[in-house]
Amino acid sequence: MFEEIKKNYFKIKNEIPKEVTLIAVSKKQGVDKIKTLYDLGQRDFGENYVQELLEKSNVLKNDCPEIVWHFLGRIQKNKIKALLPVCQNLHSLDSIEVLNEITKRKISIRLSKKINVFVQVNIDEEDTKGGVLLKDLSQFLNVISQQEGVCFCGLMCIPRMRGENKIEPFLKILEIEKSLATHRFPGRSMGMSDDYREAIKARSTHIRVGSALFGKRI
Repeated sequence: MFEEIKKNYFKIKNEIPKEVTLIAVSKKQGVDKIKTLYDLGQRDFGENYVQELLEKSNVLKNDCPEIVWHFLGRIQKNKIKALLPVCQNLHSLDSIEVLNEITKRKISIRLSKKINVFVQVNIDEEDTKGGVLLKDLSQFLNVISQQEGVCFCGLMCIPRMRGENKIEPFLKILEIEKSLATHRFPGRSMGMSDDYREAIKARSTHIRVGSALFGKRI
């Protein structure tokens, strides 16, 4: 099992440009697997559930002191206070209410670093998915630019499956950026295990890879 993880890790690292951040999506994976990747040099790990991230962070804080956590799931307002001291990279911001809570809690717990946020875009405008609708995106970005404690890192998307045309939604993100030229987009959180190669072709800076690293969860 651990040899397979090692093989997968170096395969992916050899495929992707050095400037692309590989986030190992470790949700529902054991801390032993995370430690395996950490010992190989991986530092960025992503979780979807606050409680799971907090528990793993506590277990690994001594053995993996340089680990960098990224929160990938839907952000709940009431979990922000507990999350921020451990994880200051949020990839799924889509609510002004949550944005205000992040700023409020950052001040209350006296964090000196800015909170890095990617804004999730509802690229397919599906009711069942989170993300800011395209019609609301410009105003949302305007509000973020007024928040001193938050660092806007770019857009994030989780597109629906598109068969062979996997690159289409990522190219759409580039088109959205061009249409909002008054805003600066430092990076892009795009691409998962099945489509990270296409995302990189569309200039993704952060890929979120789980099963291609750890194998399918049983």
